Amino acid sequence: MPQPTTPPFEARRRAQDARRRRNRRTAVSVAIPALIRSLNEDDDFGVRSLSAQALGKLGPVLREVIPALEHAFKEDPHVSVRSAASKALARHGIVPESD
Repeated sequence: MPQPTTPPFEARRRAQDARRRRNRRTAVSVAIPALIRSLNEDDDFGVRSLSAQALGKLGPVLREVIPALEHAFKEDPHVSVRSAASKALARHGIVPESD
């Protein structure tokens, strides 16, 4: 009995999905170090706050993200950055503790 074949449109859709996943992983792997650098080093608290928010929305989490967010939560002088870092940590299932 012959094996059923995948229709061409289904094969194309699967290939496109695989490309999208690969491209997203590549983009995330490039974005995370840049976001961490911005969170730690940028002079503008708005940029630091948005970086923390973006890191909270990305997943899966790389091991460098959590320490950077924890540092921002504990050490950043601006309340909006600390708040964004706290919310980002919570999105990753971590409840930050203040010292």
